[in-house]
Amino acid sequence: MGASLRIAILAVGLVLVGATSLDAMIVRKYPMKEVLKQSQYVFEARVKAVDARKKRFVVELVRELKGTSPFSRLNLNLQVSSKKEHPELLLKRVRDGLPVVIFGTRVRGDFFFLGYTNGTWFSMGSKSLPSKEPGGRAAAVCAFRCCEIYLRRTYRGKTSELLGLLPDVLAGKKPAPAYDPKVKPGVGAELKPAGAGS
Repeated sequence: MGASLRIAILAVGLVLVGATSLDAMIVRKYPMKEVLKQSQYVFEARVKAVDARKKRFVVELVRELKGTSPFSRLNLNLQVSSKKEHPELLLKRVRDGLPVVIFGTRVRGDFFFLGYTNGTWFSMGSKSLPSKEPGGRAAAVCAFRCCEIYLRRTYRGKTSELLGLLPDVLAGKKPAPAYDPKVKPGVGAELKPAGAGS
């Protein structure tokens, strides 16, 4: 990862979640209520075009829940992470068609995203520029930071349940899921091979 991108991600992380070093994971108490408040964009997406060999995959916007995302898709490069084991951890937990919740914030022109799918949180940064065309949407090239293992304390349930809950939470009709400090750090379960029984 280039120095300029690392600095940009740090700047966003400091504002958004109080990170204390370039490669730090989010370790402080970070309840869902705060995640939603600090996110300018929240949207449902779908995983597409997973390339495990090149350690890349794409997520495409499906439904906006908060704000209007300037990007229609996020092209995620996992090879740049300093957490060498984390790309494989994430790749074992995504496949084409899988729903993902994306939380995004722009700070000083750069973007910071958190992704969530079935107990696994991950973070990424981007210096991509939004489209200048009225109503146009660009694709963002994102650098994977890490799996955010401590954010399971923020939420660790099914993606479908979170997507069902968020519209009412954002509308103020229901409370956000409670933060649970007793949850151990980690990631969600690996996906079974396609076609495997339950």
